[in-house]
Amino acid sequence: MRLTKTAGATLLAVLAITAATTATASAAKLTLSEGGAALAPGTTFEAYGEENLILNTSIGFFECVGVRPGPTFGLKPEVATNGKASDELKVLGSGGNASSGQCRGGPLGHAAVQAIALGPLKVNAKGKATEGPAVFHIEWERGRGPEGFTECYFASRKLKGTNNATPGRAPLEIEFSGQKLRLDKSRRHSEECPKEAQISFWLTSTINDEEEEGRIDEQI
Repeated sequence: MRLTKTAGATLLAVLAITAATTATASAAKLTLSEGGAALAPGTTFEAYGEENLILNTSIGFFECVGVRPGPTFGLKPEVATNGKASDELKVLGSGGNASSGQCRGGPLGHAAVQAIALGPLKVNAKGKATEGPAVFHIEWERGRGPEGFTECYFASRKLKGTNNATPGRAPLEIEFSGQKLRLDKSRRHSEECPKEAQISFWLTSTINDEEEEGRIDEQI
């Protein structure tokens, strides 16, 4: 079959558009910024939320709520790379009211949840986020026994979640939902610790840690 000049030109145009679209998609990069200026490596910020952590276990669940003013659970990332298809953030620590017993649920009483060991946090231009390896320390009221509380350590090789990635500049948001944790057998535990747990948390607010103001945005 022989194409006419018009048909051939149309086909070439379609192929060019397809190639350009594919190239653009493959070259998409996620840039984190503040006030329109890209964050330089070494910049630290806080990512947090309110009433933003839920922990489920076979013996009960906990929901961290904002009994006190301020963030319930948050992370403190430091920019390692920026403006790439996948940006890497070093997590310096966690914080919020969740670490001081602001979680509660069911017959298990109040609980404290703290991330004590966190690997790099990665966010990418496709809207996928990962964090790990991660270790969480959970301590809750038990109401029986000489210690009066239960202490457990749960770990995950990698948490898999999402981040927003939009063509227009928008506040950075990160979510990890229904992530399975396993009892970290390398650490000492209370006898009542379940073998597994499931954690969900979402980080919907950000602030420049050095300036204590300024929202962190994302854009592809």
